[in-house]
Amino acid sequence: MGFGKQGARNIDQRLMGEDRWTQLFPEFKYSQKVPAEPSESPRHEPHALAARLRAGSDDEVVVGFSAEEALDESNRCLRCDVKTHMSVS
Repeated sequence: MGFGKQGARNIDQRLMGEDRWTQLFPEFKYSQKVPAEPSESPRHEPHALAARLRAGSDDEVVVGFSAEEALDESNRCLRCDVKTHMSVS
């Protein structure tokens, strides 16, 4: 995967005449710290088209989240192992 990323960066730089990679894809650092408290936000299930609307249609079946649900979901901790490390009172 790293070679593909470097190849994409080199192609973009060659075609655009400048190194725009850090502007397009800012470096993301993930903290490995366990949150003090688990998120209170429930897990959201993506919305799906009703079966009667799917029949004979080429529409997308899973239509995703609303903007608010997407924000909630993105703020949830995705580290399932947190539960095993938290003390139970």
